[in-house]
Amino acid sequence: MKNISHPTQPWYRVRIVWLVVALPLSAVLAGTTTAVIAHLDPDPVIKPQAQATPERPAMEGRNHAATGGRKAP
Repeated sequence: MKNISHPTQPWYRVRIVWLVVALPLSAVLAGTTTAVIAHLDPDPVIKPQAQATPERPAMEGRNHAATGGRKAP
């Protein structure tokens, strides 16, 4: 039985390697881009206009999330 050796390609010539590298790299790039956009352009804190509006719980929750629990000036 003969030992037949197949020529090997360098790693950068194998297409599956680029797929394995590109997919996680694109996810990291998209996550970083999203974090930068969220950090540079935060949502403004909305001051409630009336105490008895139906939107009050949603506004308080949104403002709490936007400010980390600090009261708006």
